[in-house]
Amino acid sequence: MIAARDPDFRSFGLSLGRTAWRIEAARSVEDWAREFARILSLDDRAAGREPEGDGDRWLMYLLPDPGGTEELPETVFQTDEGRGLPRAGWTSNRLQHLKMWRHPEARAVLLELKYGRQAEERILTMSEACLPFFLRAIDSGGLPLHAALLCRDGGAVVLAAPGGTGKSTCARRVPPPWMSMGDDLVLVDRKRAHGSDYVVHPFPTWSDYVFKRSEGAWEAGAQCTLRAVFFLSRAVEDRVIPLGKGEAAISLCHSALQILAVPLLKLPPPETRRLRSAVFDNACLMARNLSVYRLELTLAGAFWKEIESVFELSPEE
Repeated sequence: MIAARDPDFRSFGLSLGRTAWRIEAARSVEDWAREFARILSLDDRAAGREPEGDGDRWLMYLLPDPGGTEELPETVFQTDEGRGLPRAGWTSNRLQHLKMWRHPEARAVLLELKYGRQAEERILTMSEACLPFFLRAIDSGGLPLHAALLCRDGGAVVLAAPGGTGKSTCARRVPPPWMSMGDDLVLVDRKRAHGSDYVVHPFPTWSDYVFKRSEGAWEAGAQCTLRAVFFLSRAVEDRVIPLGKGEAAISLCHSALQILAVPLLKLPPPETRRLRSAVFDNACLMARNLSVYRLELTLAGAFWKEIESVFELSPEE
C-alpha cells in the first residue's frame, strides 16, 4: 500500500538491490532535493513502491540543519510515515556537510543538510547524502566500488581502479553493443539475501559537477546483473589475467574503502571498526562468488575484446 503524501514533504523513490527507499524531502530543502533527484534520476512515482522478493523498505528524511542544537527534528514524527518511528534511542553523527540520525531498530535515516549558496557546497552535500545507501548495501552484503560500469545484454562488468588509471577513458571508448553507464562509482548489492548473484547500480561522478559544472544525470535505480570485476592496470599490451580469490578479495576491499575513506573519519571508532570488518567479509564473499580479473590495458587498444574473450562474446552478438 502506498502511504499518503504529507503536504510538508516532497516524496521520491529509489530501488537499490533488495532495498526500496522512500525519500521524504522537507519543503524548506525542496530546491536542493529536486536537484539531488534529477542527478540520481529519482522517481516521485516510485515513492511508495514495495521491495521485491526478500527485500526491505527504508525511509530517508531530508531536512534543513537547524544549527546549534542536538535535538531530534520533531517534524519527522508528525508525518504519516514518521508516526511509527521510535521517539527515543536515536544517535547522530556530524559529517562534513550534514548530520545523520539513526536508530538501531528503525529502518530509517534522518539527514539534516548544511549547505550554502555555492554550487560546490550543494554537490558535496549530495555526495555525502548517498552514504546511507552505501551503509545499507554493506549491511546486506554489498559494496560501493571505485569503478566504471559497462553493460551489455542485461549483464555488466565493472572496471575498478584508483583515479587516473583509465576508468573514464575506457568508459568513453567502449563501442556498441557495450554501453557505459558510469565511470567512477558503482554500488554492488546481493540480488537475494543468501544468494550468490549480484546486481550493480551506477552512481554519479560527483567531481564532474564540482570541476566541470556537469549537468548530467545518472540512472541510479537502473540495475544490471554483475558478471565480473576487472581491476585495471597500465601495460604495453591488452590482456586479461584471472586473480586468485585472496588477491581478488583484497582488491575489492581496497576499492570499497577508497569510496568510504572520508566518511569513516567522521563515524565513531567502534562503527568504523565494524564497517571495515564488514567490508572485508563482503569482499571475501564476492571474491568467491564472482569472476575477478586484472585487465592490463593500453589506453589506445581494444580492451573490450579482451573482456569479450573471457565470456566468449562476439562484437555482433
